Amino acid sequence: AERGRFGGWLPTPQVPGVPASVRGLFVASVPGVVAGYTVCGVFSSLAPNFMSHELGISSTATIASVTAALFIASAVAQIVLRSLRDRVLMVLGLVLLVVCALVVILALAVDSLALLLVASVCGGVGQGLSFMTGMRAMTSRVAPEERTAVTTSYFIVGYLALAVPAMLAGFLTVPMGLVGSTTVFSVITVLLSLVGLGYVKRY
Repeated sequence: AERGRFGGWLPTPQVPGVPASVRGLFVASVPGVVAGYTVCGVFSSLAPNFMSHELGISSTATIASVTAALFIASAVAQIVLRSLRDRVLMVLGLVLLVVCALVVILALAVDSLALLLVASVCGGVGQGLSFMTGMRAMTSRVAPEERTAVTTSYFIVGYLALAVPAMLAGFLTVPMGLVGSTTVFSVITVLLSLVGLGYVKRY
């Protein structure tokens, strides 16, 4: 903030940016953030339709609980496991995102609600850990006055990954159906997570 003409303090706007000191770490974090938020977006948009149309589930409570399990698992994992080292958390988070995507594909193949719930929990924990770890690693390595710019950039990536894949998945359901569309984004999640694992040594 800076002092105004009449003695008051005026806020100084900051724009998103990534300092050179953490640019490599930011790049290393992006695959995990995108994979995690892709899971969140696809689960939120396609899983309810899959459960109602493919599994014949009419209970809105059941449908909501599967999606809610993902976000609850994300929050709980960040609280319970935050004391672990960054590298351990990132590996665990990315591996669970891979497990989530593979279990989703299996659940679609055998029309299993139980497997879909397992995938939801795994995806939630994976998303929570990968997102938290990338954020924590970067903010701990930049000056306090640079943290707002870094976290803003990080959230922009996350929110784009939440919205764009979900919209694209919706469009793909027209030519490919729910199963085909969800399978495509499950494969993308696996690939992104594997790329993220290749960058783990930077944490």
